Amino acid sequence: HMDTAWLWHVDETIKKCARTYSNQISLMAQYPEHKFIQSSSCHSDMILKHYPELFELIQQKVKEGRYEPNGAVWVECDCNITSGESMIRQFLWGQRFTQKHFGYKSDCFWLPDTFGYSASIPQIMKGCGVDYFLTTKITWNDTNNFPYNTFYWQGIDGTKVFSHFNMTHCWPDVKQLREAIVSDDHKTDQPCVADMRLAAYGFGDGGGGPQFEMIEMARRCRNLYDVPKAEHTTVSEFMKKLESTAVNPNVYKGELYLELHRGTLTNQHEIKRNNRKAELKLRDLEYLTVNKAVKENAPCSTEKINTLYETLLINQFHDILPGTCINKAHEQCKQQMRDVIGKSEEEIRKITENDSDCLSVINTLSFDRKDAIFAEDTGREIDGVLQQCYTDIKEKNRRIIGSISVPAFSSVCFKYGKGSKEEKSRFIFENNCLVTPFAKIKFDENGFIDSFVDTTAQRELVDGLPFNTFLMAEDVSLSWDNWDIDADLDLKFTPCARLVEREVISRGEVAFIIRSKYKISEKSELTQDMILFADSPEVRFDTCINWNDDHRFLKTAFDTNINEDFARHEIQFGYCKRPTTRNNTIEQAKFEVVNHKYTDLSEPNYGVSVLNDC
Repeated sequence: HMDTAWLWHVDETIKKCARTYSNQISLMAQYPEHKFIQSSSCHSDMILKHYPELFELIQQKVKEGRYEPNGAVWVECDCNITSGESMIRQFLWGQRFTQKHFGYKSDCFWLPDTFGYSASIPQIMKGCGVDYFLTTKITWNDTNNFPYNTFYWQGIDGTKVFSHFNMTHCWPDVKQLREAIVSDDHKTDQPCVADMRLAAYGFGDGGGGPQFEMIEMARRCRNLYDVPKAEHTTVSEFMKKLESTAVNPNVYKGELYLELHRGTLTNQHEIKRNNRKAELKLRDLEYLTVNKAVKENAPCSTEKINTLYETLLINQFHDILPGTCINKAHEQCKQQMRDVIGKSEEEIRKITENDSDCLSVINTLSFDRKDAIFAEDTGREIDGVLQQCYTDIKEKNRRIIGSISVPAFSSVCFKYGKGSKEEKSRFIFENNCLVTPFAKIKFDENGFIDSFVDTTAQRELVDGLPFNTFLMAEDVSLSWDNWDIDADLDLKFTPCARLVEREVISRGEVAFIIRSKYKISEKSELTQDMILFADSPEVRFDTCINWNDDHRFLKTAFDTNINEDFARHEIQFGYCKRPTTRNNTIEQAKFEVVNHKYTDLSEPNYGVSVLNDC
């Protein structure tokens, strides 16, 4: 296990890999029994580009069956925030490199150090020809001991992969070999399921790998009385033998939630925002590139897209995307991802250039859409549509177009002209109350939503704090300051915002927009546009924060009266259910969770969702 970045930036990793892998080649010459696993095809690619002679030696040892490039992915990626499409690309890039340069495909997803494992992983693995999953991190849980270390892991679609929690940070000595089989954490599992455990020894994270002292120790301990017999093996060989000999392994269904490092879900917001925006831009760029090639019956060049994708993939490493590296690595990531977004937008503009007398709107999704369209306002009116203009919180002039349907994978063209006459607004606002076509809303003195009545169902939704109440808490964890959020944080959140200024900045046939400015601490403030629509029950919050606080955590509350024991949180290719109750320690440990674009809280016949764009 080598960190692609952590307490160093990516360029330093190239040298770390070269030192580590050359040392392993040397040890193989001295110790015929020695075998070495190397994860992350990206690291192999670094050696190929910068140390080609070393790469040839690695290829030779691979042929001998002693050097094992396994792991299946480009980098040991974050598995919480990374999108489904990007995770498939991680496997695609990794498997393609391994097959091209080493002549086989990886059969193991080797992921010792990521901060939680999505319930979509089994189906992604199997779809990419990967049969076995290995990690160690769940043994770091701060509340509950995971019940198994050899089991079948079942994902959200029913796919199962054979899984094993191997040992790391160990020596192949008497003490640790005994603990591998008889461990306090796993006494209930090992004796009745398997009599084998994989002990992956050597210095990881920053490199080094196994040292000669360790191999010498392994020689002395391989067949001692009252010590488990030990031998060197590849991970692939071990997992095949383990699966064939395991007795009635249990099935664990759902996500492997890490009860630790919960702060990695929100740390370094710009990095996470850039990742999401880049994923979406690359998806649009790829769709439009292929679509153009099909229309023109011409070859489709993906070289530029692949270059941008490779930058995205390396920046999804499990310390870069979670925001747990040194500042230099963070700044490098931010700049690279800004470039990916910018270059993607530039390529999209080249593909979608059209008649200057028209505005084209493209729906790149697989379902029809009918929602408000936010377009750049060029000062030219559009014929035959409902529209209104405003200046957004980033001081960009926008034209909102309403009541337009755009079919799936299609486009609609609007002609510039004289425009349409202004229609009467469908919103009534007086005495701090707003009536929309979908709701009756009452605001409190801070501009938060004190009452929200869904008029289509005649149901009041607010229960507790007003909707959109800003809460702040001291965020000082007991340890792992850059990674952790402690459970007592929930007890510290208190309303923090003081309304400074509030005005209606736009009202028309399409939308009603209120802009509010808040002081949220002595050091930080935010500006927020609350946008309500004439043709949709959605309430949109566009927020720009000037954040200058340290060791503080900001949330916004939407306390509803929806009564359900679980919420649906989007993950790759679906959703997982997480408890809203705190009835036992497993539920209590899930006080901070991830979603991709939505969290839905629904009773059998009614529900609400909170959506996000990054």
